[in-house]
Amino acid sequence: MDEKMRHENSLLKLETLLEALAELKGQCAVQLIHDLNSDQLTVKQLEYLKLIDEFEATTISNLAEILDLKKPTVTETVHKLQKLDCVMKHQCSMDGRIYYITLTDKGEKLARLDQRSYNYLVEKIAERLETEEIELLILLLEKLTI
Repeated sequence: MDEKMRHENSLLKLETLLEALAELKGQCAVQLIHDLNSDQLTVKQLEYLKLIDEFEATTISNLAEILDLKKPTVTETVHKLQKLDCVMKHQCSMDGRIYYITLTDKGEKLARLDQRSYNYLVEKIAERLETEEIELLILLLEKLTI
């Protein structure tokens, strides 16, 4: 087999393996969502949770501004997230007209789903590779990212 053919075969195998890793990460995310009884959660709702997590305590107005949406649209989604036990609303002690939106434990776990999925992948790698192999993998990945 000539060098060009070998290179093409290696790239195809790499593509297949990267797809398998992405699939494994996706399966982990699906399982975590299922474990939290949140199968009905939409991608849009998950994005809201990530935003609320990023800003810790925010308001409907802030979310509407960030998302460039009208307040009634944001209010509707926040109410759905409350019913799913993902967020709570807390009245501001200084101004009773203001309500802060924060994540529940469940909402926090869902908002950090990507990180939890990556942690799962790292665990799988640690289970199957020796320390030297992990160090080699790190070296190779660093070449791609730094």
